Amino acid sequence: MKLEEFDYYLPSGFIAQKPIKPRDRSRLMVLNRPRKKIKHKIFKDIKDYLKKDDLLVVNNTKVLPARLYGFKERTKGRVEFLLIKSIKDKYWEALVRPGKIVHSGTKIIFGPELEGIVESKNKEKGSYFIQFNFKGNFKEILNKIGQMPTPPYIKEELKVGNDYQTVYAAQDGSIAAPTAGLHFTKSLLGELAHKGIEIVYLTLHVGRGTFEPIRALKVE
Repeated sequence: MKLEEFDYYLPSGFIAQKPIKPRDRSRLMVLNRPRKKIKHKIFKDIKDYLKKDDLLVVNNTKVLPARLYGFKERTKGRVEFLLIKSIKDKYWEALVRPGKIVHSGTKIIFGPELEGIVESKNKEKGSYFIQFNFKGNFKEILNKIGQMPTPPYIKEELKVGNDYQTVYAAQDGSIAAPTAGLHFTKSLLGELAHKGIEIVYLTLHVGRGTFEPIRALKVE
């Protein structure tokens, strides 16, 4: 099977730029495989397709405000960092735009509370390693000056950071949301539990792989 067989035209106007409220009013497509029938419902109707003693497994990872904007100390050139992995204390791997203007030893100023030195480049992955310098709590600084790393097809800046979190997000570590879970509300989860559906949580952080294109021409 060729990858191009999955291509289709999607008008940009069909891509929602902000979530519907309440979020469980989003649309749900239900596929009846035996009958090869499709129904269009709203997400809240998912409770009608789950029954007592079913097990619902959800991902409680939490998205970091991992997008940082700064400037090079020497030239004042503006740069964007997307933190993708904490290596050790104050030392992170990041994607950088534009990467061509950043080199080992470049000092980046992100604000009065945070600066960093670019240490090296991972040529295989195209990422960079940066050593941060700051006073205080890094998580608090990140929550203050960082932005949510929304997908490139979302053009509008989020007004409320929690719009890009699931209602059960608990464990920091992702650079993108587990989007299938964004449609659940606390009320809907309560209804499911009341119906006798067991809900369990696991943590699977979403990393840089979610931004990687599929490079294989055949996907069989």
